Amino acid sequence: MGIVHGIDGISASSIFLMTDGIIGGVIGLVVSVGGGGFAAFPAKNIVLGVFSGCFAGIGVVFINKAIMEGVAGPAVAVANLR
Repeated sequence: MGIVHGIDGISASSIFLMTDGIIGGVIGLVVSVGGGGFAAFPAKNIVLGVFSGCFAGIGVVFINKAIMEGVAGPAVAVANLR
């Protein structure tokens, strides 16, 4: 997708993570509100879960950036093959 549409890996990964999180969150919210949830969680645990998801997404973006631009990253190794 990045080659065809000219989107760099950092932007693409954050877009995919955001889209996946929004879709999963909406589905989870609809199921929970409809009474289909398997367990009742306190609000504190839900807030902690949201924060941990945000931190995990940010971490993945940082890891992707380090791999793309790092000294030993695979992207640098492939670029040096030219």
